[in-house]
Amino acid sequence: MNLISGTAGPRALAAGLALTLLLLLAGCIELTGQRITVRHDAASDRLYVLLEYDGIHNSDEDKQRAAERKLRAFVENGDVMLFDWYGHIKRRGLNEQAIAVDVPPRERAFLEHLLERTHVTILGTYRDADGRLGAAQMVVFDAASDLIELANGAISEAVLALPNTTDDHRWDRTLGLWKTAAARGHAWLAFSGHAVVFRFPSDAADWARAKLAFFAKITKDAAAASPEDAAAMAEHPLLKLLAALPLSVEQGAAATTIRFGHQEQPWTVRCAWRDVDSHNVDALVQELVPGRLDAALAARLLDAAPTSVPADRVPVAPRSGAGGTEIEHLQQVLTWGPVENRVRAVLGRAAGKAAPDPAFAWLAAFAEEWNAAGRQPAAPAPELPREAAPDAWRAWYRTLVRQPTL
Repeated sequence: MNLISGTAGPRALAAGLALTLLLLLAGCIELTGQRITVRHDAASDRLYVLLEYDGIHNSDEDKQRAAERKLRAFVENGDVMLFDWYGHIKRRGLNEQAIAVDVPPRERAFLEHLLERTHVTILGTYRDADGRLGAAQMVVFDAASDLIELANGAISEAVLALPNTTDDHRWDRTLGLWKTAAARGHAWLAFSGHAVVFRFPSDAADWARAKLAFFAKITKDAAAASPEDAAAMAEHPLLKLLAALPLSVEQGAAATTIRFGHQEQPWTVRCAWRDVDSHNVDALVQELVPGRLDAALAARLLDAAPTSVPADRVPVAPRSGAGGTEIEHLQQVLTWGPVENRVRAVLGRAAGKAAPDPAFAWLAAFAEEWNAAGRQPAAPAPELPREAAPDAWRAWYRTLVRQPTL
């Protein structure tokens, strides 16, 4: 396994986005989907982000070598990717940004902390229900409370550097409130349990006008859309992301609060981008990421207690060190990572096995617990014939990772 540092910073994210959009023209690594799980451990002052890259492939066969070069650099440099390749965050670019002479001091402090206290562990590869290759990373932010405090300082610094008026003057009152708050050291970001909260002052009239403009636009677009357009929009990656994201907005008398995630438990965003069956970078991914995640997960689930079902969302207290050990990360994938990972791992062990087999016993116990809790999609019935069970579980897996759908 490989333990390397990785980071993300405010201005660097925008710059990285522009760069990677340009790189798309010269060979493109894409995903069929991605799952992102977030857990905040207040006791250890750590933020954990489990990144799972489903169905890694090159979308342009004519630019295979360029795609392979980018993929190799991605792994070797400790980069991460959020919501497909256009969210590629380059560690090397962030290092350059942190030492640039024109970086404001608070942003520099934020970047330096991020570079020093963020750790990325490559956990291994897996294959989804359709045999497409994926890979997982665990990103650990040490001293997460300090990270939030430094981010707040960088945001205030950026707000104070803005002009005193907006281009069309439609947000001037809100901008004035932001500048006043920034001068007073406003806490823009905060943790609320496992959720991340963004709270900012807002003028009621500005906010109401923005909502009206938004509602008018989507109503107009919906009225003009054909049935075919509407169906296509339902599959738009950005709309699917917004629908999948646990997001709430609360408008107060003088401030607006946006909450990302669940306060009471770790939360997962599942994004299904495209249905592509391509294996043109499988060999390189397996060379760069030699560990087999599902084999390790299945061993922990089946070999110690074959018929036990790990409790959902059980907190894990990692030992001190650079983001925790590999064994600890594997246990965390099982205890608070996406629930379908356990089923996928056990299903891989069950493939080709005859009854009785511990894998089938585990799946039956899981199905009973899952269905008794009324969770969706419904798991295959435990009494299903063994020869039909693998296909039924693969269908369950596909349905879960592709939600939401119309």
